[in-house]
Amino acid sequence: MMIVAECYANACFAEELKKLLDKEGVQHIEIKHKSTMGRDRILRDLIRIAKMTSNLVVAVIDYEKGVARVYVEKQFRALKINGDVLLGISKQRENLIAIIFDPNIEEGLLCRVDQTLCRDIHYYREIKSNRACNVLEKYLKEVPIQKILYTIVNKLISLVSENQSNTP
Repeated sequence: MMIVAECYANACFAEELKKLLDKEGVQHIEIKHKSTMGRDRILRDLIRIAKMTSNLVVAVIDYEKGVARVYVEKQFRALKINGDVLLGISKQRENLIAIIFDPNIEEGLLCRVDQTLCRDIHYYREIKSNRACNVLEKYLKEVPIQKILYTIVNKLISLVSENQSNTP
């Protein structure tokens, strides 16, 4: 499985997801994230990445606001996981899915656990920086986020099993 994360905060979420998947016995999980990666670049490259492997490719992206949402809607059919966290099913590749935060990880997930993250500009800047994991570490352990993570883990395990049974 390959997890492609859009931003620093999404990469932290992907790392927590990987830890939980490891505990459940899912092996060989690679996380890809670069500071130069943005949602539009990832969306552009996802089909190419998924074509290069038979493994499941999971994008962790933000839905964004306004017309930018069209790019996600062109590639994925979105199903609600919990609140503003969606599971995107690729319209083009069976081995490609996305975890989509609506409109972004801050508003769609983190601010629901602690409003300080959205009101305090210091926290907000930290979340947008390469120090995001320092801030997010404790929030990713909170019960509401853990429930969402385990829902995603269970769905991914199911998809991995399906993907392996469909691979010759």
